Amino acid sequence: MSFDAQHMQMLLFEVLPRFVRVPSNIKSARNRAAALAAWLAQKVPVPTRYFRWAEEMGALHEVVKARTTWAPENVMEEDSGQRVSVHELMEAVEAALTRQWEEMVLAQHSRIRESMRLFAHLPVPARALILYVLTQGALEVQGFGFFHRPFDGALVVYQRTGRYALMDYYQRLYLFADCRVAVSTMDLWPVVVEKYKHPLLPRHQPWQRICLGRSPRGRTFSAPDIFRSIEDGLNALYHGYDARKRNGYHSLDRLSGMEREIHFDDLRVSAQDARLLENIPVTNAWA
Repeated sequence: MSFDAQHMQMLLFEVLPRFVRVPSNIKSARNRAAALAAWLAQKVPVPTRYFRWAEEMGALHEVVKARTTWAPENVMEEDSGQRVSVHELMEAVEAALTRQWEEMVLAQHSRIRESMRLFAHLPVPARALILYVLTQGALEVQGFGFFHRPFDGALVVYQRTGRYALMDYYQRLYLFADCRVAVSTMDLWPVVVEKYKHPLLPRHQPWQRICLGRSPRGRTFSAPDIFRSIEDGLNALYHGYDARKRNGYHSLDRLSGMEREIHFDDLRVSAQDARLLENIPVTNAWA
């Protein structure tokens, strides 16, 4: 599924620079969008063929056209009244599926060409990056990324947390794995993409809303609101759990006399654990 060109422009040139460390010379470039896209083409990196396709968009059309010439003929004629063999039937099914695939490819190609019109003024390296993202349907740079969610077609924008540690009431440490905090065109309430557990998540599963303490209602899928919502989600996971108050859906330490469906004993680590010596922050140490 291809991206909407307007969304692509917003995510690359407005949202991404808020999360990705962009060199100062790129930020100060006269044509900032072109310089940023060209820099990203080196960071990804973009395969060489996309530079060729960006330079000669007609080449992509020829590739698609060539793949549609070998479609097998339909061996079943309507109202023939004749019995067909299993082999003939399989050929007919293959032909029908091939035609359907061809139509999807050509429709996708048409959408990509139409989307590229918005970026026609950019130099080849910048267009190559955009063409790559349009055809791949996803991008990630320095932990920031976006993709289309397959089960509902929503455009998902995320930032990775990296590993971090939380402290419980007894000042014991719990090491949390990296996860993606995301918002989508369907919902600006931040969620975790992966199956994950945390005191501010109700269950241990993917696509959970993060407890924020307030509702992000009224926000739209715009650069400022995307940034605000993702930051709200990150801050909640990092700093939202107060070890003294044991706030949220769950507490890190076990409360006596209470049976819990979700516990965090498996995440507990020693303060001398080698992993905590790798500059992993204890993000709620102030609580």
